[in-house]
Amino acid sequence: MTFWKQPAFYIPAILVAILIIILAASAPRDGAYDYDDYYGYESVGLSTGGPLVAADSFLAYDEVAQSAPRSNVSAIEVEEAEYIIKTGELDIQVDDAQETVDELTRIAETYGGDVQSRSLDVYNEVTSGYVTLRVEEDSFEAALDEVRAIASSVRYEIVDNEDVTDQVVDIEARLSNAQAEEQSYLSVLSQATDVEDILLVHDYLSDVRETIERYTAQLEYLQSRSTYSTITVYLTEDVSIVLDSDRFQPGKAATEAVQTVVRIFQSAVITIIWVIIVGVAIAVPLLILWWIVRKLYNRFKK
Repeated sequence: MTFWKQPAFYIPAILVAILIIILAASAPRDGAYDYDDYYGYESVGLSTGGPLVAADSFLAYDEVAQSAPRSNVSAIEVEEAEYIIKTGELDIQVDDAQETVDELTRIAETYGGDVQSRSLDVYNEVTSGYVTLRVEEDSFEAALDEVRAIASSVRYEIVDNEDVTDQVVDIEARLSNAQAEEQSYLSVLSQATDVEDILLVHDYLSDVRETIERYTAQLEYLQSRSTYSTITVYLTEDVSIVLDSDRFQPGKAATEAVQTVVRIFQSAVITIIWVIIVGVAIAVPLLILWWIVRKLYNRFKK
């Protein structure tokens, strides 16, 4: 009987095969490693509220922070409010540009706002410019009515209402999650003892705080734009004829008339000089050519 057919061979082989199957069944699947054993932590406490046992390696710090509870902010949980950015743009004709600017400033202040920017320019004796004013959101329509009232005519008007409620809700959720992540890193930092680990946690904190600042700035911008509406007014002063008696100066008018006559005389003299000089320059060659042609003609005629 051959060796591999004897019980001394196949019984140990069967036991080895069973052991391999048991080990394969108990091995982690799809990269699901036991972080508590691999990284040296007895417990990952940030997600459960339990204590965090410090380890020699910093490799698990980011896993701990990422496992922190996330804020599931939804439109239901956020304060029920709509965030609408209202903007208006008008191009108007006015009787007096400076008085209109003063009146627009008064309108802005009346409705709890201010003038953001303004500019006036004079070109070809026509004054034009623009004024950008902010008013409280609930006073937007009333302010528009007053702007229309001070205009002699409205050439065009554009009004836009942009709903940014979804953007505000999304940014608030992202901000809340970033703040929760920051608290996780702070908790890790308070228990870290190794200098290298502390420096690494500070790097993570720096990135998270930069994200928090960016979300905070975006949120403040949207909330400010929805709290105060913007109206931009382009204005042009009506052209009018004004008789100013203080500017009536007969002596000056007579002097200007004499100067005009002198200029006309000078122009006439200059024209005559040009005609004489240019005429002689053209006539002399023509006369010489005519004399030669005549001589030749008479000779051939004989």
